[in-house]
Amino acid sequence: MVAAVALALAFLVRSSAAAETISATSSAPPASAASSTLRVLVRVDTHAAVQHVRLPELIRNVQAIWRPYADIVFADIADLAGDGYDDEISLVVAEPPGSAASGASALGWITFVSPGQPANVVTVSVATARNLMSRSSWMGLRFERLPMDLRQQLVTRAVGWSAAHEIGHYLLRTGTHSKGGLMEAELTALDVMRNDRKWVQLAPGEVEILRRRASRTPLLADTAPPPAGSE
Repeated sequence: MVAAVALALAFLVRSSAAAETISATSSAPPASAASSTLRVLVRVDTHAAVQHVRLPELIRNVQAIWRPYADIVFADIADLAGDGYDDEISLVVAEPPGSAASGASALGWITFVSPGQPANVVTVSVATARNLMSRSSWMGLRFERLPMDLRQQLVTRAVGWSAAHEIGHYLLRTGTHSKGGLMEAELTALDVMRNDRKWVQLAPGEVEILRRRASRTPLLADTAPPPAGSE
């Protein structure tokens, strides 16, 4: 059974400083993290990705979201390094949009080959992020009237949050969504404008799944078939 899990995500309007480098980046585990924290390698075609987004900033955004739960390390697809990680996934930063179950364009998606068995590839769409923002405004200004630098930053941040969400589907081994937080099916501009980060947190049950995976504790498989598509 093949099913796609899609995320419709509004854009983030808070500004941030862009990262300076584009090389493979490792996030140090938080001080409170146990030694069994999952270490996950995310491979990305850096040459292709930088044509669409600010890759260093995207990496930093994804790592910031996942830092309380897993150590996310990025590497170029050509990098031969890969030992010492608990899991590996490929991130595709693409221009064309995907298709959500509602018929809307999807910002991100992942395929499940069977219940509890996602393919280790997630895709995010730059075009969908750009389209979402083109219908919105920031501090009273329409998106197209914002400085180019800010527009690119907003697109990159929207794509980064989508990537973090889809990585969550992969690591949790489920296509289902939660009622709130990072794994919620749909996020709004109001959510992403919040100063706190609660809206991108994982639920306690989701954190427990990752803890048990990191400690190699057997998990019950996600026996419910993933949805054909969700926003």
